[in-house]
Amino acid sequence: MKKLFGVLAFISLSISALFGILILLRGDFGETQQKLLLTTILFGAFSILGITHSISGHKGRLLPIRILGIVSSAGALIILLSALWSLVEIRDLSWKIILTLILLSGMSAHVSLLSMTNQSNRIVKIWYWFAVIIPFLLVAWVLVHLWSLVLFDDGTFFRYLGIMIILDVLATIGIFPLVRIYGKANKVGK
Repeated sequence: MKKLFGVLAFISLSISALFGILILLRGDFGETQQKLLLTTILFGAFSILGITHSISGHKGRLLPIRILGIVSSAGALIILLSALWSLVEIRDLSWKIILTLILLSGMSAHVSLLSMTNQSNRIVKIWYWFAVIIPFLLVAWVLVHLWSLVLFDDGTFFRYLGIMIILDVLATIGIFPLVRIYGKANKVGK
């Protein structure tokens, strides 16, 4: 199933690229060609997300996250394409659903890519879990605000959002030097 999804995502990305190039080279950018170009961009973006969901390093442990990512990517793509081609009308609730699906898909892709790191050392494992938990907290924080479950008028939302983004970047980037430092130390010691 994972291979099939990966192959389909790659084929989708390739076809999208071909359509995009043809439209850019030969198009007059009328309304239909603009819609086709946006369709190409959407297929390309969601194919990239789909590919990241299919290459997780920890197959069993991250299966629910990968499934969440695939379903949320597909859901967002279907809604956006339906709106683009005027099959549905987007209202305030629709935008909230689309943003929720995109955030869940992006978080899932982020965690799937992090799982590709070699976590053979205890320090790296601890950092890995820190790096995995932060995106969940970040998405939860945004979704709580997006769905108006908690409202902040004094800038609190953006302060904590900024803190979580900084921690997310630190955790994500920090895992790679740790893998290099402690991964080599493990190999030398064995």
